[in-house]
Amino acid sequence: LWIAPAGERMAVVDLHLASAYGRERVFERAVRTPGAAALVDTMDVLVVDTAPYLGLLTLNALVAADKILVPVSCEYLPMLGLKLLGETLERLRARAGARAEVLGYLLTLVDRRERITTEVEDLLRARFGDAVFSTVIRANTQHKSAPSHRRTIFEHEPEGGRGREDYEALA
Repeated sequence: LWIAPAGERMAVVDLHLASAYGRERVFERAVRTPGAAALVDTMDVLVVDTAPYLGLLTLNALVAADKILVPVSCEYLPMLGLKLLGETLERLRARAGARAEVLGYLLTLVDRRERITTEVEDLLRARFGDAVFSTVIRANTQHKSAPSHRRTIFEHEPEGGRGREDYEALA
């Protein structure tokens, strides 16, 4: 497992991409350079975690991707974002030759005590059927606090913790 975490410098990448030639394909070209391609070819899977907005960095990841895992928090606004994501994927396929297909939708911040969780899950399953993973990620305060300690959930949460359990089940 190799991890290349983002830092504060990533906040300005969208600004630099705005004026780049072929700006939607900068990431794809970068991972296909001879040195990077040799490394990427040794990997079974390359996972790119992007911000939940459709900036140029995210568009670069979508153009370079083969598959997309779409996390959907059990709230109302992310449901609206799915429509925008679908429209964006169609445009990227038509204009930029993107090939990415949705691998599946992952329900996050699942709290069965809240009615909105059931409503979102029902809507997603009605709309996307089997493309919605059966594994869900439950709401968990350990997930929220791990980044402030600069740790992954696997480092921050003890073995047997439900956050670890959820992500291990997903994997």
